[in-house]
Amino acid sequence: MAAPSTLVHERDAMNSTTRRQPRAMVTIKGDKKRKPLRFREGGLHVTTGTPGGEKIPQAKMQAAARGEYGPQGVKQANFAMHALHAGQQTAARNRRRLRT
Repeated sequence: MAAPSTLVHERDAMNSTTRRQPRAMVTIKGDKKRKPLRFREGGLHVTTGTPGGEKIPQAKMQAAARGEYGPQGVKQANFAMHALHAGQQTAARNRRRLRT
């Protein structure tokens, strides 16, 4: 936060660049059988301490699933390994093949 002497208004401290920005909510559409899934993007990266643009190492993913990062890490790891991975597999299976 900025030093008090450099602030013109008290609210300037809230607009400082050091303030963490909220992560975006992601919604995966549901259908008649499933309700929509809502989660914060990058939550498992924050929990495991992995930088945002990188892939989470398998060792950290397994550690989170075992509970070494707490109960929230267990939930996030299970969600990533099962719900999100299953969606990627379904999308790949339904993707149109390229003609050769």
